Amino acid sequence: MTNIRINETKRTIEVTKAFYKEASKFGTDEYKMLKEARNDFPTFRVVTKNAGKRNGTFKGLTITYMRDYIKDHEPENMKDFNILCGLDENGEKLDLVGLASYGEIKSWFLKKYPVFNEYTEKINKVLQSA
Repeated sequence: MTNIRINETKRTIEVTKAFYKEASKFGTDEYKMLKEARNDFPTFRVVTKNAGKRNGTFKGLTITYMRDYIKDHEPENMKDFNILCGLDENGEKLDLVGLASYGEIKSWFLKKYPVFNEYTEKINKVLQSA
């Protein structure tokens, strides 16, 4: 990730945690860069993002993929999955506050289906040996 990324879709100014830490010190180059970005995009929020690719992030592991996997392999777990996603037993949306976040759903899914962790470890080993 570069130091500052403007995400017009989300209306955010994205920075790394390390950059933000330096930008919070008055007069640093990072402070000046962030100040300029805020002046250019005054209505955008500043958010911190993790820099770089992390092992085990499971790129492509979307809510839809998890739902389809559970339907195909263990449909009896759909009730729990639907609850996490804020859906009733029939998959209809409930009007709830405080639904589980993507991270919480992914964590539940990976604990329930550890085969994904094992597969990712194998892929990382192959990629590291290349």
